[in-house]
Amino acid sequence: MAKNAEVFIVEDDRPLSDTIAWVLQDGGHHVAGRAFTRAQAIEAAANLPKEVTVATVDGNLDDPEDLSGDDGKAVITEFKLKAPTVKIIGLSGTGTVEGADVNLEKSHEVLLYKLAATVDQL
Repeated sequence: MAKNAEVFIVEDDRPLSDTIAWVLQDGGHHVAGRAFTRAQAIEAAANLPKEVTVATVDGNLDDPEDLSGDDGKAVITEFKLKAPTVKIIGLSGTGTVEGADVNLEKSHEVLLYKLAATVDQL
């Protein structure tokens, strides 16, 4: 994929979401939208513009409205069902998010140096 990918961000930590958006925009991509909860992400998956080609998903999404503990996995499942052409980059402290097309460790170094390049490759 070239620069100018349309990316959707799912991240419950708003300052980190801002950082992810900045990194992507600085890397030549466009942030098509953001979700901060599981419910917002699932609604967005059903209504994504066709231009969105990549989504970043927080593997440890903490949603106070749903305490099941599998919010990141559930969001990825919904994206795969409702937006099957969208590539998913899973972000987590452990570096592994079940169901993601690509996994990246959620660290400042990875976000700053690998995230935009990973979007370029999808």
